[in-house]
Amino acid sequence: MARIIFGNSVTQDRELASEENVLDLENELGLRLPDDYREYLLSVNGGQFERCRFIMGREFSEYSVYDVEEMLSLGHGECPLEQVFQVNNYYGLDLKPKDAREFIVIGFVSGGNLLILNLKSGAVMLFDHDIAERPRRCYFEEVSSGFAEFVDGLVEKTKENSRIGSNLSDKEFEDLLAQFKLQREEEERRMLKGGDLND
Repeated sequence: MARIIFGNSVTQDRELASEENVLDLENELGLRLPDDYREYLLSVNGGQFERCRFIMGREFSEYSVYDVEEMLSLGHGECPLEQVFQVNNYYGLDLKPKDAREFIVIGFVSGGNLLILNLKSGAVMLFDHDIAERPRRCYFEEVSSGFAEFVDGLVEKTKENSRIGSNLSDKEFEDLLAQFKLQREEEERRMLKGGDLND
């Protein structure tokens, strides 16, 4: 069944989340979900977006193209949101335990990458595993300042936007990626020595 949310069509065959389901999750998190993400769970609850592609300018390349493959649902699917805590713990999502529930995985992106929601700011973030093996906070890149803005900004898959950013040779891309990884590893070392985390 297709549903429309924030200007985008979503295909999913799951039951909608109830207010009680959402409250249970919020109680477990100890934080209220951002209003737009809460609305999404209550009116859609996971699934696949018709317009699923986003394009990011990157520090290590001009652009990268990503496709949202699956959004996690509350109570349904292969990886329901209730199991997100296990995903977060598996990846060691944060550097400091007090921040352990500030971020949750909300979906999977092409290439095995993670879509992450910052529960405090409402920002949608990307963890690209080509940058680091573990999704530490310093490796997250903001995709959008809010969930509704993120969904509305998704574009259709086309051959044209698949080629964006392909002006770099493989060698140039690998060199830039290696340089970016070194910078991020240095940031992580500084943070582990007592520096502040980037927000």
